[in-house]
Amino acid sequence: MSSLAGTGGRAAVLLVTIVVSAACGSSGGRVETVSPTASPVPSTTSTPSATATPNAAGCTQVLAAGTAFAAQLADFAQGQTTLDQLTAAATQLLDTVNATVATATEAYRDTLTQLQGELEALQSALHQTPPQPASIRAAGRQVVSTLTTLARPCASVTPTAS
Repeated sequence: MSSLAGTGGRAAVLLVTIVVSAACGSSGGRVETVSPTASPVPSTTSTPSATATPNAAGCTQVLAAGTAFAAQLADFAQGQTTLDQLTAAATQLLDTVNATVATATEAYRDTLTQLQGELEALQSALHQTPPQPASIRAAGRQVVSTLTTLARPCASVTPTAS
């Protein structure tokens, strides 16, 4: 994870790319690549302001776990991963968010709290019997949408080499 610290901007771009792929591929067996201009970009007024300065270590950890989760979600949409693997990635992301929220600034904490709620809803969907793939994908899309919102302020605070 420490290797992501110097490449926070690239990690955020990677996360957004995976998020777009996961969200677009949820309708069927294949994930299609979508150009950045084809995906909706949240307005800058909907993201935390520049005064919302999340800590860099927390950002790096949440983005790393978020990237792993988004990759599992994309694989799940393609039928290339198991429900247990997706559940493990979601649990890891929730654990990381839970550990980060205590040290977060107020505005950043609000987004993390939103992410916690979405991850709990995803956990409920993951534990339905029988599994409902459409519900899982819908809940997963909510999670990756919030991760995309979170990636912008995180990219601005990740450490760079001086």
